[in-house]
Amino acid sequence: MTPTGVCGSYFPVIHITGNGAVINGRKGRGSCSWTGSLSVQGGFQFYGIVIIKGSLKTSGGGGTPAHFWGQP
Repeated sequence: MTPTGVCGSYFPVIHITGNGAVINGRKGRGSCSWTGSLSVQGGFQFYGIVIIKGSLKTSGGGGTPAHFWGQP
């Protein structure tokens, strides 16, 4: 998440298939597509383009709410 860090210019393309994917409190960036349902819990943050071809459910967040930032 640091532009001047070791992976500062790395923006992967991520593709996940299947229903029932659950992400809890992680960070990511790049381009991401899901071809199923996705459940986001806790303080998940993603920087980049996200396409979900199913349902999206969000819950929780605590001190850090979940965010999808549209541009890397």
